[in-house]
Amino acid sequence: MNRSFLGGSVLLLLWAGVASGLGCSSTNGPRGSEPTGVVSLPLTTTTAGVNYRLANVSLEIEGNTFQFIEETNPDEATLSTTLSPGSYSAFLEQWTLQKDDGTGNFAPVTATLEGSGDQSFTVFNGTTSTLTYRFQTDGVIVTVGSGALSIVAAVDQVPPLCTPFGTDCPSGSWCPPGQLVGADVSCIGAGSLALGQPCAEPTDCVANASCFDPGGGPVCTALCPASEFNGPCDSGGTCVPVGVDYGVCNGASSSGEGGTTASDGEGGASGPPPGPPCAGQPPFSPMLTGGGFEADEVSIFSFAAPGLTAVSVTPVEGPNGLTGLHTMVNLDPAHIFAGAGLSFAFPACIDASAFTGIQFTITGDLGTCLVEASAVPSEDNATTFGGAATCTASSCVPPASAPVSTGTTTVRFADMTGGTPLGTVDTHALNDVQWVVVAPTDADGGAESCAANFIVSAVSFVN
Repeated sequence: MNRSFLGGSVLLLLWAGVASGLGCSSTNGPRGSEPTGVVSLPLTTTTAGVNYRLANVSLEIEGNTFQFIEETNPDEATLSTTLSPGSYSAFLEQWTLQKDDGTGNFAPVTATLEGSGDQSFTVFNGTTSTLTYRFQTDGVIVTVGSGALSIVAAVDQVPPLCTPFGTDCPSGSWCPPGQLVGADVSCIGAGSLALGQPCAEPTDCVANASCFDPGGGPVCTALCPASEFNGPCDSGGTCVPVGVDYGVCNGASSSGEGGTTASDGEGGASGPPPGPPCAGQPPFSPMLTGGGFEADEVSIFSFAAPGLTAVSVTPVEGPNGLTGLHTMVNLDPAHIFAGAGLSFAFPACIDASAFTGIQFTITGDLGTCLVEASAVPSEDNATTFGGAATCTASSCVPPASAPVSTGTTTVRFADMTGGTPLGTVDTHALNDVQWVVVAPTDADGGAESCAANFIVSAVSFVN
């Protein structure tokens, strides 16, 4: 599952190998034996010093026989199955490309499959056949092969088209961050409206700015890179994170090169009150996993502190579809939160007022990390996430519970607090449910490192 896309390519080779024995006739083997071949898919490889892994793989093979193989063990290095000689077709139904963050934890990278996932191949006794799948990913072309258990890798580096907030775009254009535009990084034309001027479209504004509504209507607002998060903007004001790779400059003057006009005595911009909630609809079922919602009615998402890449979230599938979320997180004093959740899609806005809370089961190891449960109302869900979100404030934070532990837990909506700008849960307008992993603090109140590897399952609304 991939939520956005990066440039470059990864080439994965599916090798169809054979069992030992070079004879063309089965009469050379034991009585009753048949000539066979082995189709194997290596799940890990190393290129340019970086480890990659193909996870959540489902492969359907049709021909003389029908085979369905899938990866269910995160430690599994190879998928394989035995086939009799003949002609076959293989269809790659599901996959996730993951990359080692440098600490031994694999995090998903965005990628797309090029061409068809349906490939034809032939298995002969005592020979080897090869299938090729090519993926678009983060600028590295990785070739993975498995012949007699060998791995071959070749790398071609593809440079980005421009540097976000850099100076390498032609005059009259600029390089916006990828998360802002939701596309590959590239130069776009700059608008003509100055900072602080009313705007209608994101592209109306001058370079390094976009159209945001601080409460009095949308105006052109200065943007800032992740390197300035929570610090002073070069253009004035404070850089408040909005996405992973960009923020807005709040508290700057709107007459010079700054962003939104300051509205309090401290020089910071006061955010708008909670906006109108989305129009919620009752859920189809109180069960959010295990067969209550269909695959296209709920989706998995993850989030993390800016700069944190050590987050891996994969679906846990069962006979009735999605049964849980497998989350792996590493936090340190510089990156103190991350998490995962379920986002409603059809309908995108849930009216859960008939229920008093959510119930779920956590298994695995939380280490010393703290885990908080959260129901996300639209009023605290930033509009940058799309869907039914309605929060336009500079800080959109959903209310959360006290830390929970492993086992089965019920958390009442009334016990989730601390949201911004809406402090409590509006049960009539829910967009998501999520679990936030937070770093613990030491005796002096400073953050400590922690690691968690756990599964959240059996998620449902309850009374």
